[in-house]
Amino acid sequence: MKTTQSIFQTNTATAASASASRNATAISFEQAHFHQLPLRFYTLLLAFALALIFHPLHSFAAEKKFEVKMDVAINGKTVSTPRLNLKEGEKATVRQNSFGEKTFIEVMATEQVARNGSSSILLDFVVGKYNSDGTKTTISEPQLLTLPNEEAQVVVEKHSGKNDFSFKVTANKAKL
Repeated sequence: MKTTQSIFQTNTATAASASASRNATAISFEQAHFHQLPLRFYTLLLAFALALIFHPLHSFAAEKKFEVKMDVAINGKTVSTPRLNLKEGEKATVRQNSFGEKTFIEVMATEQVARNGSSSILLDFVVGKYNSDGTKTTISEPQLLTLPNEEAQVVVEKHSGKNDFSFKVTANKAKL
């Protein structure tokens, strides 16, 4: 019996030792966790601050939108009056088929702010025609710098050797 008791006592001592070891491990884990929490917090705070500094500022700005009204004419006769709503920096296209010709006008708008704080709108156009195989031929790439709600005009003379092509444009910042 003595052998059985000594084995039992050894197992009990080992279990008690393992239990004490687990408790010690749990305490040291808890202590380590509390000591690392502020370090993790400051690391996250620093990462967030760096992201704010190096993130492009324009992405935090409100999205700018424009309304562009056009009066497209061929040989002085109005053939269409498209109204476009577009985001700053994005291209919109007007396609039409008039007098047997398929034409297009691409427009992109961006806001320009002068040193005195006044605002104007830069309109970049690509004017062209569609060929019979569906490819595009660019005729002109005019740019207009206009004040909001002021009419401007683009004239492309002798479009394709056949017709005079022109359009009047009025641009505004769109109301959100």
